[in-house]
Amino acid sequence: MAMSARKVKELLKRDLSKLRLCALLLDGVEVKQQHLVTALGIDEMERKTILEFHQGASDNQAACDGLLSDLTGRGLDFRQLHLNIIDGSKALRSGVRKYCGNSSPILRCRLHKRRNILGPLRRRGAIRIAAWPWLRYSQ
Repeated sequence: MAMSARKVKELLKRDLSKLRLCALLLDGVEVKQQHLVTALGIDEMERKTILEFHQGASDNQAACDGLLSDLTGRGLDFRQLHLNIIDGSKALRSGVRKYCGNSSPILRCRLHKRRNILGPLRRRGAIRIAAWPWLRYSQ
């Protein structure tokens, strides 16, 4: 357990100034009943790197700002052109605009969008809507 804690601390203290991202994925996840906001980077060689995570839900502005602020503090250059992929959270969108600027492209994850649309419909028994072409895509 102590080794795991040390490895996590090392991961969250790494210098990110030399990292050149093509995409930054920001998402809220739940792990053992704890909400986390996570950042995963994809570089020019298509390598995925866990960059950061903060306790708090993705709809929590303070958690999102804290995550992006820490990435900036560790040297990640948000001025370089990259695609921001988010889970649809308004707090994440606002944070990306604040740290990356208004011209930085944002894409809402299609899987999250599909889940958000179909989830309530499935609970009401209206699942035939899944046949709509704009909701289908290959995974």
